[in-house]
Amino acid sequence: MSKFKIVSVLFASALMLTVAFGQVAKMDKNSTQGFTAMANVPPPDDGNRIFPVGVEYSLQLDPATQTLYAQMASTLTGYPNVPPDRTNYYSSVVGQAGYSINGWGGLVSNVQPNCYGNLVTVQVFVNLSSDTWGPATIVLSSYYFEQFQVNNDNTINYLGFLDPNATTGQQFEMCGL
Repeated sequence: MSKFKIVSVLFASALMLTVAFGQVAKMDKNSTQGFTAMANVPPPDDGNRIFPVGVEYSLQLDPATQTLYAQMASTLTGYPNVPPDRTNYYSSVVGQAGYSINGWGGLVSNVQPNCYGNLVTVQVFVNLSSDTWGPATIVLSSYYFEQFQVNNDNTINYLGFLDPNATTGQQFEMCGL
């Protein structure tokens, strides 16, 4: 596994840990610099978890494009739906003995403007606890992406998922943080 991938996963996992410990990571609406932690905000009681989304930090973006990516991350932060595609992809840990899903998070990896708004690709990570690795279990080998249409009026439509390595349902490399 490349250093880039390990650092990307660790960065995303650090963002999602705030959800695991009863805090919410939220994009500061007045900034394109990233997430700020809001302490003592409990996750919703309906089983959905806040979905923190940031921008893939290693992308080389000009300031206008960085702003667009940050706006899309901010818009997608808090998206409440967990598509069946996501739980299917992570089915080797979802609902399995010894594992507990604490939430989800993502990093915007691509934004393609279109006549309706923007097609946004987000790499999605699971925030996981396990009997083996503890409350901050990191899935290292996940290459799961979701695509959303963020319309000009900021409505969001889930369009589907990408699994470029065909690893849906397979056991992942993991470690503890």
